[in-house]
Amino acid sequence: MATRKGSVRDADLWDRMVNSKFGGVQPILSPEESLVAARKLYRHAFGKAFPGEVKLTTGNRYTWVRRGVLSVNPDKREGHTRGLRSIIHDLSHFAHSRLNPRDAPHSIRQARLEAKLAKFALERGWHEGGLAKPKPEPIQSSDKIGQLPEPPPAKAKPDRVAERYRKMVARRDRWKAAAERATRLLAKAEAEVRTYERRHRDRLGI
Repeated sequence: MATRKGSVRDADLWDRMVNSKFGGVQPILSPEESLVAARKLYRHAFGKAFPGEVKLTTGNRYTWVRRGVLSVNPDKREGHTRGLRSIIHDLSHFAHSRLNPRDAPHSIRQARLEAKLAKFALERGWHEGGLAKPKPEPIQSSDKIGQLPEPPPAKAKPDRVAERYRKMVARRDRWKAAAERATRLLAKAEAEVRTYERRHRDRLGI
């Protein structure tokens, strides 16, 4: 068990709290969406808006605050994560370093903060285009100039049944992925136990 200021060495913790939430999906946002996402994530982490400039960066640069500028990399690849996952990961570490400066970089509070930001993004559908701007209306042809514009179509009410079903399916898929991973880990553990029992059968008395 880690101390309050220590690192958490349990790699499965991040799988349970963060990685499993995405179900293996690595959403890549557009540059414009990435800038908006970074602003919103910063506000959600700190409870206030970022006061400086927010700009894009590329290559292997992290999404981070340097000299009062929040640099955002839309597709930074870090191990098995990229895109929105990496933006969330980097900003959670930056916020953690400022909010909990005496904690280790991978303390339990950092894991909880990253899980909080991941939940915030997923609930708002950012991985499904939730930050995309609506497409502009097409320019009217010359034969319609001078005519009164057609009234916009009535906005359809969200289908609560369909929305609830979508969330149920997503939750089922997340648990299915978690169960498959647990099955693999259990099989590995059982194999290790059998090997150890064969190797030390006499000393174990079995």
